[in-house]
Amino acid sequence: MVVLFATQSGGAESLAKDLKEDAAEKGLAASLHDLATMDVSKLAGLCKTKPPPALVFIVSTWTGGLAPPACQPLFAELLKSSGATAKALGACRFCVYALGDSVYAADGHFCKAARDLEGWMLGA
Repeated sequence: MVVLFATQSGGAESLAKDLKEDAAEKGLAASLHDLATMDVSKLAGLCKTKPPPALVFIVSTWTGGLAPPACQPLFAELLKSSGATAKALGACRFCVYALGDSVYAADGHFCKAARDLEGWMLGA
């Protein structure tokens, strides 16, 4: 299992670390990655192992439904990508946990970064 997080204030990172520790306690191998330090090719490379790992994304939402600022370049690049990147990531099972403020539900921005990521992954 590969646990990936996008955080601004540390909440997503804390949950990601807890998940990795829980997995280890149950005998499951898990790695932890900050999406702020990833690019699309590095992310796609995670899925090239046999068998491909399960990806667990824990994504917080920033102002206007965006990914946290440090992760915005990756999200922008990923959501525009296709071809080999989509094929590689499409080989992985995944889930997306979204963290956000329900105050943004009325304007459609509630957890938008995570919803966009999920939509892209479903199409990969």
